[in-house]
Amino acid sequence: MMKQIFLYCFLLPLVLWCCNTQQNNGKQPNKKANIIIGQHEWAAENLAVTQFNNGDPIPAALSKEEWEKAGDLHQPAWTYYNQDSVLGKQYGIIYNWYAVHDARGIAPKGWYIPTLVEWQELVYAIGGQEQAGTILKSKTGWNNNGVGLDSIQFNALAGGYRYNNGEFKGLGDFAAWWTNNNYESTGAWYYFIKSTGASIIRNYSDQRDGYYVRCVREVSSTNEINTDTALISEVTIGKQIWATNNLSVSRFNNGDPIPHIVSAEQWEMAGEKKQPAWCYYNNDSANEKKYGKLYNWYAVHDARGIAPTGWHVASDKEWTELSNTLGGLEKTGGQLKNTSGWKENGNGTNATHFAAMPAGYRYKNGIFNGIDYFTAFWTSTENYTYSAWYRSIRYDDAGLYRGNFGKQDGYAVRCIKN
Repeated sequence: MMKQIFLYCFLLPLVLWCCNTQQNNGKQPNKKANIIIGQHEWAAENLAVTQFNNGDPIPAALSKEEWEKAGDLHQPAWTYYNQDSVLGKQYGIIYNWYAVHDARGIAPKGWYIPTLVEWQELVYAIGGQEQAGTILKSKTGWNNNGVGLDSIQFNALAGGYRYNNGEFKGLGDFAAWWTNNNYESTGAWYYFIKSTGASIIRNYSDQRDGYYVRCVREVSSTNEINTDTALISEVTIGKQIWATNNLSVSRFNNGDPIPHIVSAEQWEMAGEKKQPAWCYYNNDSANEKKYGKLYNWYAVHDARGIAPTGWHVASDKEWTELSNTLGGLEKTGGQLKNTSGWKENGNGTNATHFAAMPAGYRYKNGIFNGIDYFTAFWTSTENYTYSAWYRSIRYDDAGLYRGNFGKQDGYAVRCIKN
């Protein structure tokens, strides 16, 4: 008999929606839900305040001459892109670094300007520098077909910047945010994304230049934090209780993010370094609801654990028990396959209510293959140093196949109850 149970066991995959907002002079750091990465909560919009925390105004330097003068005098200044308040509403406010670093503070109460450390944590958590730009970029508003996935709803907009001589540049092509770290006496570090690339780049710039600001704050026990809701439908097959949906978590049990790897190069690199990774099939989040996530074996076997409390990733022995219960490998696949979703009349009877869907897989070189025709499930059992056991089902017969393959590959995961 099937029943629906909710297990509240994990933090949300990279993104947790928070109800709390702080105000700074009547301005919220964000109107949208914030983003939690590790131990830090990021605002989901660029900062747009015009006063310091003590109530003093941050000087507006709208004209070219005003901007250049403020920089030369090392005075704080803000502006809208192209001096247009409509663009300011869309992208936020551009600040020179003297405003960012002013002792009176521009971040709302409880928030602060992120340092290089927080930015590096963010970039690492979403898979590394080479793909972070694509993950952070908004789905619209970028030139040259440079839109992103906005996977964690960071909503990085191509708001351009202001050069120290007062010229505006880069609208539609460029997004940049100050850090709170200076570089020598006249420079400061910032991160930027371009329309023509998938990466995020760290560089230093003249403190007189103007970039946007994203605020961050520490996650503490006083913050309201939602938990990852793992919806698990379970079914009893013989003496075992199996989940009827593929695993789809993005954090280990201790809250650490499992790196989300998008690019083929980064997927291959993670495997070579024996690092955990997950992805959506074809990097399309729309596939998650039907197929769950794909994991390499280093994520499956990580000591921090990925299975919900009370469950574990099924072992090779437990999969063997399942196939024995159903009459052997030759007969098991058809009983596990869903009654729809498989190409070329490859559907099964789903007599067990296991509801196996053709989730495809990701090869170690980052190439996706097999959706609608094939699925494979990792077991928790190692074979040799570089391989582990899995089970697979194909569209063209009723069998369940046992094999071993490289730990770098990405397969689905099905949990079994303790």
